[in-house]
Order: sequence, then C-alpha cells, then structure tokens
Amino acid sequence: MTGARQLVVEHDFQGRAGVLELHDGGDEDHVGQLLDGVTRAIERDRTTLVFDLANVTDLDSAVLRLLADVQTVADRSGWTILFVLPALSSVREPLAAAGLARRRATYGSLAAALLAISGGTQRALPKPRLLGRVSARLAAMTTAGVPR
Repeated sequence: MTGARQLVVEHDFQGRAGVLELHDGGDEDHVGQLLDGVTRAIERDRTTLVFDLANVTDLDSAVLRLLADVQTVADRSGWTILFVLPALSSVREPLAAAGLARRRATYGSLAAALLAISGGTQRALPKPRLLGRVSARLAAMTTAGVPR
C-alpha cells in the first residue's frame, strides 16, 4: 500500500469498542477504508462503534450513505454507535441533515466518548441482536472474512 494515504485510523478501546477516526480524503478511498474498518470491528465482536469525525473538514455523500447503512444495521442489531462531532459547523450540518447524529449519542471530543464507554453499563451498551432483514451489502459487510 505504498503511496496510499490512510484516511481511516482504527483503534480498539478496552476490547469493547472499535474507534474509527476519519481524515479528509477522496470518495472511494474513504468509503473503502471505512467499510474495511467497520468490517474488522464487527469481526472482532465490537458492538460499539465510535466514529471520530473531529478532524474532518468535508463529508461527501458516499461516506454519509455508508454511515447511514451502518446505522441501519446497528439499529437492527442492537449495536451502539457514537459520533465525535466535526469541529466545523459546515460539516456538522450535512451529518445532521442525513439524520445520523440526531438519533445517536454525540460528543465534542474523543476523550468524552471514550469516557462514556468506559463508564457505560450493560444497559447503555446493549447485547447484539439480529432483527429484520439485512441488505446483501450489509450482510456481506458483517460476514466478510468469516469462514463458511
């Protein structure tokens, strides 16, 4: 991957949460790296995902669609999604318009989000459950790399 810029930095927090820190980049790069990061977190059985958008200065429509898809699966599966809000209001507006941050816990910093996770109770961090139908794209996302 020489020359490729890493746009999504992954962290594992206390074996409980996958933290995906986004940086500015192009449509395809962001979506591909974000999808890979979400898939790896799911494969490691992380049912809490933190999307750290604090340093993002532009959210393109492809990233917003993927975040909406992940949110839909999270709603059906009982996962917890947290957002660290972008610093720029011009970036927070499309996030809110897409309905992403409105229905999720949002934080002003990664430290605040991690503090909420570390102090979370079982009620705050629900057990995963599968409800309803999952689209083929999202089903593939949750089963990628799992032996059949």
